[in-house]
Amino acid sequence: MHDILKQWAEAQNSGDPERVTSLYAEHATLLPTLWPVLCTTPSAIDDYFRNRLQQLCVRVEIDEDTVVVESLTETLDLISGLYTFSFDTDAGRGFVPARFSFVVDRSLERPILHHHSSAVPQSA
Repeated sequence: MHDILKQWAEAQNSGDPERVTSLYAEHATLLPTLWPVLCTTPSAIDDYFRNRLQQLCVRVEIDEDTVVVESLTETLDLISGLYTFSFDTDAGRGFVPARFSFVVDRSLERPILHHHSSAVPQSA
């Protein structure tokens, strides 16, 4: 698995929103799965991880067999695949299978430039 994707999943599962947001570049964009807001500022990304995911005790499990890494330049990668979010609900633990893409720059301290995540559509 790509190192930055692994760092992101470990940070997400740590429950520490600062650890997650520290991976996103200052000018990053986030299209989150569990919130209908496009996050285009550090404060919006922080709000998503701090106020939405942390409250729900969200965890993520990456399906490593689906991860595809495309090298775009010497330091820029496109990472895509599938993961499943699990979280607390009034009825117990809920699950949302989702697909993701990350654009990351391995040369940056805060490498995530773009993150898109959306629920996997249900079959008709």
